[in-house]
Amino acid sequence: MIEEAKSVFRTDVLSSQYSSWFPREFAPGCGHGTIETPSGELVEGKHPAAWPHELWQRMIEVKASQYRRPRKEAQKRPHEFSRIIVCAACQRPLRVSFGSKGLPYYRDTSLERKLPCPTTGSLSVRSALVMQQFGEVLRSVELPATWREAIAEQCKAVASTEGGEHIRVQKRRAELDAEQKRLVNVYTKGYITEQELDEKVERIRSELFTLPFVQVKDTEKITKELFSTGETLEHMADYWNEATAEERRDIVWSLLNAEGLVYDLERQVIIGLKPRASVLPVLALGLEATLMWEQREDGLWLREDYWPPKREVEEGKPGRPPTLTAAQQKRAVMLIRQGMPLQQVAELLETSYDIVYRLAKSAGIELPRAERKLTPEQLREAYELLAADVPFRQVAKRFGINPESLRRLAEQDGIKLKNRGEKLTLTKRKLTLEQQQEARDLVRSGVSLRQTASMFGISRQALVDLLKDGEDSVEWQRKEPILTLEQQQEACELLETGASLRRVAKLFGTTHQTLARYLRREEQNSKREGR
Repeated sequence: MIEEAKSVFRTDVLSSQYSSWFPREFAPGCGHGTIETPSGELVEGKHPAAWPHELWQRMIEVKASQYRRPRKEAQKRPHEFSRIIVCAACQRPLRVSFGSKGLPYYRDTSLERKLPCPTTGSLSVRSALVMQQFGEVLRSVELPATWREAIAEQCKAVASTEGGEHIRVQKRRAELDAEQKRLVNVYTKGYITEQELDEKVERIRSELFTLPFVQVKDTEKITKELFSTGETLEHMADYWNEATAEERRDIVWSLLNAEGLVYDLERQVIIGLKPRASVLPVLALGLEATLMWEQREDGLWLREDYWPPKREVEEGKPGRPPTLTAAQQKRAVMLIRQGMPLQQVAELLETSYDIVYRLAKSAGIELPRAERKLTPEQLREAYELLAADVPFRQVAKRFGINPESLRRLAEQDGIKLKNRGEKLTLTKRKLTLEQQQEARDLVRSGVSLRQTASMFGISRQALVDLLKDGEDSVEWQRKEPILTLEQQQEACELLETGASLRRVAKLFGTTHQTLARYLRREEQNSKREGR
């Protein structure tokens, strides 16, 4: 009994109850609770409210006053599938947690809350993997050329069905109303007793209560909304990878209902989607060509043929990369043809790169060859840096390519490369006159000595000696930009609002040590003026 009481009054259980809308009064004085629909809308319920409107408003104020700002920057970012992703086994929402390296996970907390779950109740999945798999679903959407005509026909068919249902309900309501009036008339003439009247009227009212309220929808308006959704879905896959976390969260909420992404933690795959009513017809039509998804009721479900096997790894036996099933091979070929890199496909299907490479070759897919990513001007500049004995890694990092790719390009263009023993050290390396002037300009603009020296592949002391020999030998000592009086005042106001010292310093392009010195100097001046 004590253990059951402990499980009921756990902190996370109480927290979920406090965050629920069900016991809250919908409007001041109405006395009814609140219901949150799958689309996220709040409507007035028929059940009595447990918390008056003023009480739960006060609860929100107290909770806001006790809010503790997350310490790590990773915990402040929005999470795309929060309140959306649920466990496929127990249908409970997965909660966001962070690993030892600060990476976000979606975790099942059934074991902690002592709630039953067919799995272990403590499985988790990386947020990046879910984001990648959902992006894969968006890339799989291929609307046919005549998708607008197909959507319009579906809307007309649904409207005709709902219209027939509406007529049937209205006809039955009219019959029950006429029957009730007839019974009252019979009672007034004395043909039946009051008890018989009450029994028959109660039966009529019970049937009236069970009849649904069919809402007549505007077919033309719904069709236009579906057209707009289809046009958005066509370009959403390209935008998904480039969007920020906030924008991806808005995309997910615009497509799916609350708890609308069903995830199998044992197989690490999305097996169900519950789109919004304005998205379901278009999304179902777009995924129809893949033959991987089927529509059941108000959702889309991955066919069992495409379910990967459950993850079961024996201790001490990591094993070879698993081979792909026929369904997984078909899925891999589709992803490669859509442009996904082979390494990314291998990670998604949890197999090796070689298996995916051989599969692509056997399917007759022409893999793109590596092309030059540098323009002729960039190549000329890179060769000049190599001639000045700048290391391959630094030059490659500056231009965003692999060091071996740069080496192959240099060999193809006949550039003679020096051996490691023939190259000058960092302190002996010299810069051209143009590079010296560029280094001075960077230091003047506020770039630190260490960053500038790393950019040109020389030591910090060599850069200092170079700046001392120049005409502006005093200018280089100003490592950080000086703040004006207005900027100092604005920085103090930001710090008073609770912003961190590092964030304010980054906002003004300086270091937190410099900003701290300004604050101490300002405090000393204030004390002197006070005296």
